[in-house]
Amino acid sequence: MIPIPIFENSVCAIKAESSLAKLIKESRVIIWDEIFSVHRVNIECVETTLGDLMDSDHPWGGKAVLLGWDPRQALPVIKRAGRAQIVKAWIQTSPLYPLMQEHKLKVNMRTDKAENEFSNYLLDLGEGKMKHGESEVQVQITTAYLVKDLKTLISETFPDFQNECGDKENLFKGTVYTPLNKDIRDINDMRVAVFPGDESNFQLTQFWKNGQGEGGTVKGWDTGNGEVWREGVERSRGRSRKR
Repeated sequence: MIPIPIFENSVCAIKAESSLAKLIKESRVIIWDEIFSVHRVNIECVETTLGDLMDSDHPWGGKAVLLGWDPRQALPVIKRAGRAQIVKAWIQTSPLYPLMQEHKLKVNMRTDKAENEFSNYLLDLGEGKMKHGESEVQVQITTAYLVKDLKTLISETFPDFQNECGDKENLFKGTVYTPLNKDIRDINDMRVAVFPGDESNFQLTQFWKNGQGEGGTVKGWDTGNGEVWREGVERSRGRSRKR
């Protein structure tokens, strides 16, 4: 309901008699997470709208509002903006910020005691405490957190992959995060290569009608490996597991 584009005096398009307005009026608390990445104008727009709906001059219309954020998160993204413009868009420059009470969460609920050391290491890394000498772009990584190659990383993450690949509960316990899609494809290819069962080739047929993805005239496209398909047939690879 936040208008696009949005301006300093914008309000949300919520009618006073709508079902959404009724829900807001009945709500006891409103939770808004990842607030550091939100432009302050959006936040002020919602605050003004709540005041109008509740017919109140109190901040947020008198509603209890819980805003969640992490100072390590990215600031609002503004196209072609400089440092001053980005900082100005930050919630801490809003006149609402001095009215807020800050409460810090100190217990990491996503890790157990065995992972506290690594969790604290990541926090120190995010706070810039892991600088290597005078350099601001180099950090010292503990040897225990290093692996020699991609194969070792995968085997450490999925130690019994061949026996557990059919068990979703165990398979989903391990996750590998990468900065590039190419790395994900390489990891997936390595996992598929050791997946038990016979490899099968499948054909996927796609049809277009005026480019809308409906049945009709088929147009050709380049598969990226020098082949151009004109019959609406694209190759894909998979594996079928023997039972």
